[in-house]
Amino acid sequence: MSKLTIAQHALFAVLLLLFVVTDSAAAPACGGIDLVARMRQEAPQSYARLQSEAATIANGQGLLWRVEKAGAQPSYLFGTIHITDERVTKLAPPVRAALEAAGSVAVESVEALDRVAMQENLQTYKPLMFFQDGRSLAQHLSEDRRAALDEALKSLGGKIEALGAAKPWVVAATLAAPPCETARQAELPVVDQIVADRAEQAGLPLVSLESVEEQLSAFDAIPLDLQAEYLIASVRLFPRLEDLYSTMTELYVQRRIASIEALSRILSEQAGISEVGYDAFNDSLVERRNAVILTRALPLIDKGNAFIAVGALHLIDDKGLVALLREKGYKVTRVY
Repeated sequence: MSKLTIAQHALFAVLLLLFVVTDSAAAPACGGIDLVARMRQEAPQSYARLQSEAATIANGQGLLWRVEKAGAQPSYLFGTIHITDERVTKLAPPVRAALEAAGSVAVESVEALDRVAMQENLQTYKPLMFFQDGRSLAQHLSEDRRAALDEALKSLGGKIEALGAAKPWVVAATLAAPPCETARQAELPVVDQIVADRAEQAGLPLVSLESVEEQLSAFDAIPLDLQAEYLIASVRLFPRLEDLYSTMTELYVQRRIASIEALSRILSEQAGISEVGYDAFNDSLVERRNAVILTRALPLIDKGNAFIAVGALHLIDDKGLVALLREKGYKVTRVY
């Protein structure tokens, strides 16, 4: 759908750890149709645009990249996806080999993968997630935004009053996965968890590249009006999420990360996201975080033999990690 759904469902996993209680029911399978295939048949102009835009995105094909510097063993940069589908949690042989040979491992946030730690720190995060002035979300929105959100919620049988004092980005993040995936994430690991677990089993140093507070702050820094814009779009597109997750998974399996980004922009526009809104989310949730991730990953790369796992959309484009590393003089080569 939007950056919230496609690029930043990692934050959905954070909220899941905070608020969702695991039950004993078997994790359901997710279904859904391929939206790209449907677009090709029913909206050829949109499909042509997707293909064209994806082709212009630098470093848009591939999940595993070798990073080399004179005097150090090569390190590896791996693009993850924060979902539970077995097609992605079963790591491909080149990825598994690089991980098993690593001397250290880094993920976006170790804490974000730990339910106990998340619960213990909940009070710290509440000011980033909930308005603290005694007013509800509805009272913080402009009349136009409030009316649009109210209308969108009616389609799901919801009411704006039920949102309480949650900030718009929090509500949008809780709508960033279909119910089947919500249930699955309460029981099954996402790719990042698989990587972290293998590091711990091997006794390797496991490093966080960000804190959860930094991740949540990236959302909170987005202007409220634009948060509301994304929330309205999230509500409108919630019924299509299973299709979106199916499509996103298939593109990831094919290592077509640029196509995920291009699809994100097209569907965001169709949902009513403005160019200003899309760019604001991209700047705060991807580009600014890339700078932080790079700074913290460099000492590991310079030491050598590191395996660095971050969301795949952090790798692509001319402001992605692959390009940023090359700008600093590292040789970065696609492996898989």
